[in-house]
Amino acid sequence: MIQKLICLVAGMMLAGGAFGQTQGIDPLSPEVPAFDPSDLSIHGTGCMWTAVWTLADLGLPPGSNVDAFSDGADVFPAAGPITPGWPIGVTQRFVLALFSVDRQSEGLGAVATQSSGNGASSDIFAVEFVTGAGGAFQWSDAKCLTPNPPPQSDIDSLCWISKKKFPVFFSVDAATGATIGVGPDDILVATAPGTWGLFIPGFMLGLVPGDNIDALAVGSGGVAYSLDETSPTALAIPIIGSGGIFANGGLWASSLDCGLKATDDMNALMIGDPWESHYGTQAIPGLGIMCVNTQTGSTYETSVWRRFETAQWINSFGGQAIVSGVRVGAELVELYDFDVEVRLWGADDPNPSSPRTLLAGNTQTYSAGMSLGSMVMHPFDDVPIQHDYLWVEMRIPDSPGLPNDGRFFWAATDSESEPSFFSSPACSYQDPVDLDSIGFPQSSVMMTVVVRNQWDLQHIQGALVAGGQGSMAAVGADPFELVHFVYSLSGIGAGPCVPILGGLCLDVVNPVQLLTSQSANAEGVALVQLPVSSNVPPIPVATQAVLARGAASLKSNPVLGTVQ
Repeated sequence: MIQKLICLVAGMMLAGGAFGQTQGIDPLSPEVPAFDPSDLSIHGTGCMWTAVWTLADLGLPPGSNVDAFSDGADVFPAAGPITPGWPIGVTQRFVLALFSVDRQSEGLGAVATQSSGNGASSDIFAVEFVTGAGGAFQWSDAKCLTPNPPPQSDIDSLCWISKKKFPVFFSVDAATGATIGVGPDDILVATAPGTWGLFIPGFMLGLVPGDNIDALAVGSGGVAYSLDETSPTALAIPIIGSGGIFANGGLWASSLDCGLKATDDMNALMIGDPWESHYGTQAIPGLGIMCVNTQTGSTYETSVWRRFETAQWINSFGGQAIVSGVRVGAELVELYDFDVEVRLWGADDPNPSSPRTLLAGNTQTYSAGMSLGSMVMHPFDDVPIQHDYLWVEMRIPDSPGLPNDGRFFWAATDSESEPSFFSSPACSYQDPVDLDSIGFPQSSVMMTVVVRNQWDLQHIQGALVAGGQGSMAAVGADPFELVHFVYSLSGIGAGPCVPILGGLCLDVVNPVQLLTSQSANAEGVALVQLPVSSNVPPIPVATQAVLARGAASLKSNPVLGTVQ
């Protein structure tokens, strides 16, 4: 029996895209009524759609139109790329915004290509805001939806999380608003199933009657949103228009930053920061390295690997970081199904032969004939980062009897920021070896580690508007537990260690004062709305939520906002 390492070649294609996010479509999409347009749904194997949030979950009457939605998991700096000196400055860190457009949008670059081709409204596009320069690329092409010719699907809401949780944030159209007593410029919050309230009224964001929020992101940076093409504020500020992004009552990203015209309509939005820079968008000919039995053609267990240093994430999140999944590059699957396992390993030494600890794994079937050209999400239960290095393994198991014309191609990038590795025990590579060392130079396998805050208590804050109200929420308390909100005018940093909190050290700088206390609801969500005096100048305010549990006291992520 002869084992041999072979390299298979696939054609050139653009890699990018993902599936796994939750999305909604408009009522004119051809998937209706099988896909209820009032639901936020996720698709799985065979494009079967499953509702995650429904109108009943949001406490809205039947027939309501949710115009924008966020699960509160968006992570972005409060100042955007349109703001001089916006705070990136961390090596290998960038902000990734995913968005969709309506059927009438023409777009620039990649969006224009799609709108003049098989349509753009059923696609998801992405912008990497690295230095403030934008320009969109296609993230997914009508995945489980309908492209042109008409009628085409229209994605009108997006969010990161694919399982039901609260709070969630949303806005409604004018007709629904008239029914429930709010405006289309107001941001609402559902803190428990069937219960909604006003989170931030539109006037606190500087919006005017007639403005309509139709894309929304809520998270650590506050609230980011886009307005539709009829909104007076969008028409009055053409650098943003209806194709750019506002945040917290100010300007965040121009329409040009987003690869759109000012008159285009950004129809859905979600923002993530930071994302790992090993993600790449330009694919070279597909990487199809396999260990095979040359007599039978059967493939043996084959793995490709990437190594990630965790210090950048720990520094970004103050030591509070978890891995919630990995996106891996899969370019092409030919003829036969492949079960692909993605495993996450921890190590404290960068050497490939050093001991590793298995932390998580997720297996999915990649179907025969699948031309992915995409980053496929393999979700994990939250994994705390507790090692100096993470190794990500994308593993194809043994396939006895599978002919060698059944092939799997990894997506690879045209440059290598860090080495990629290969292992296959049957081909005598027990430990990962650098692909360069076995004859595959600059073959950089595409992988993205999805990292987010590891805060058991999450703090979300809306805009602080002088003469208006300040809205904030804490998520993760016990039912009906008292949540304390503290503030500082000295910013975020090493704060006091409080004896009554068991010595817990805060992340807002002294002097620190108690802002207010609020009992959580049955879902563990405490929602606070406080008046902001009209005499308060435009000063930065740092806030944090805490739970007083003695030695087990808990603190949230700190949030820095500025009074508008």
